Amino acid sequence: MAKFATLAGLNYFYQRMKNIFTEKFATKDVATVSADGLMGATDKAKLNGIAENANNYSLPEATSETLGGVRTGENISNDSGLINVEVMTAATDDFAGKAGLAPAPGQGDQEKFLRGDGTWQELPILTNEEIETIFDEADQGQGSDPDPGSTQGQGTESEPGTNQDPVQDPEQEPEG
Repeated sequence: MAKFATLAGLNYFYQRMKNIFTEKFATKDVATVSADGLMGATDKAKLNGIAENANNYSLPEATSETLGGVRTGENISNDSGLINVEVMTAATDDFAGKAGLAPAPGQGDQEKFLRGDGTWQELPILTNEEIETIFDEADQGQGSDPDPGSTQGQGTESEPGTNQDPVQDPEQEPEG
């Protein structure tokens, strides 16, 4: 079972941690390049060696070839620094779709999903009757074998009325 702390308990915990860290670090001196302190002397020397403004990096200006130092990819264009991403192209029976931005859903489409054909559609919800019909149809296709694990009497497509595996190892000699 989960346990939760009260505000008073959290405050107590904070004060205890604060006291522990204050006691532990209050006696430490500031580090120098020749003496350890709150950090090691080696780390202090390394930090001292970082040039002023060493992390002051600016990305290059965006152009048609670069986007702030990053090249643009498929279906993305850069017009004087204005980035445009094409809307996705829907898939059809004959052609694959094309990557891009999803078309914006309209007001009231929050319960819909985006299909591969590029349209927002409602998720079909089956009624209990429809679900029962699916199970009934599946049961009718199974036969009436009382033992669901049994394969006796079902046969195979290649040898009706038998229980032999129609797939034979090609390196095995045929029987007979």
